[in-house]
Amino acid sequence: MKLAFWFVTLLVFFAVPGLAKTLRLEVPKGTAQIIFYDQEGKVLQSLEDLDHDGYFEQTSLFKNGRILKTIIDKNHNRIPEETIIYDLKGRPARALFDRNEDKKPDKWQLYQNGRLKRVEEDRDFDGRKDLVSEFNAQGQVVRILRDEDHDGFFEIEEKFCDKTREVLTFKALKPRGRVLLSRAIYVNGKLSKRFFDKDQDGVFEIEELFRPDGTRCLLFAPEKHEAFFYVKGREPALGFRDVDKDGLFDHVFSYKEKRWLKITPIKTKDLEMLCTLKKEQDVIEYLKEETR
Repeated sequence: MKLAFWFVTLLVFFAVPGLAKTLRLEVPKGTAQIIFYDQEGKVLQSLEDLDHDGYFEQTSLFKNGRILKTIIDKNHNRIPEETIIYDLKGRPARALFDRNEDKKPDKWQLYQNGRLKRVEEDRDFDGRKDLVSEFNAQGQVVRILRDEDHDGFFEIEEKFCDKTREVLTFKALKPRGRVLLSRAIYVNGKLSKRFFDKDQDGVFEIEELFRPDGTRCLLFAPEKHEAFFYVKGREPALGFRDVDKDGLFDHVFSYKEKRWLKITPIKTKDLEMLCTLKKEQDVIEYLKEETR
């Protein structure tokens, strides 16, 4: 039976620093892995053909039998798409990716005790990182930083905890520092609360509360001592005002009837109960019950 052979030209690294030699090997067709050993029987280098196409796209380098680095070149152009560097225990410590094949890394994966801890990306390949993701010990994302305009400043920060996601939007201050512009809280993927600091003084002038279905329910303007209740659409159905500015809402305005009604003072947290009601008349009746 006549065997078919592949001819493989490769660079073999030896135990002596700086010593390498180019070899041309003849290996049987279908060979999936070639392993080179030193005189003591310790692995020096491993070549693997992962997809059995005749090209050894994965090269692993060893020292004293311990794996140091793995280089992956899937498209056979001798420009590695991925390089993995290992710690002293043979666990991944860093992984570098070259996604546009310009011979410069544009994605970095950092590991701690072999577990993925942080991922940094340069999505537009301009040399600056514009996306950072951080993970907990269970491999879940706990924080994301985004530079959407690619100016070198991460203006968006996302935090994750169980079923809650918090999105913070910042503006850069010169010469250094930042100011928080908005904060949004999502529960089970639905927007729950949102806050805005319009004049960038460190105080939220507008607070919004949303129903579980994602529709807006209440809008608070604390500095103006006002609040607005929404049923559907962008226009409010009811308006509340704290006339004497004691922290309690004592008047309600019906946009449908175009008139003010005086009510027994009600706290902000009691107003939030209105979000369980979807009709304006139900809200009026609720307020009457609360004010008896």
